Amino acid sequence: MTFTVQLTPSAGGEAAWAARVFLFLDADGLIRQDYQLTVKPL
Repeated sequence: MTFTVQLTPSAGGEAAWAARVFLFLDADGLIRQDYQLTVKPL
């Protein structure tokens, strides 16, 4: 599973920080490993 998270100073503002998150799930759907890669540093 992958998704992007963003930190914004206010609603509707430009993202101050963003990261791509990769989750590796097991057969039961539980998170076994996660990686966060910054795509827009602070």
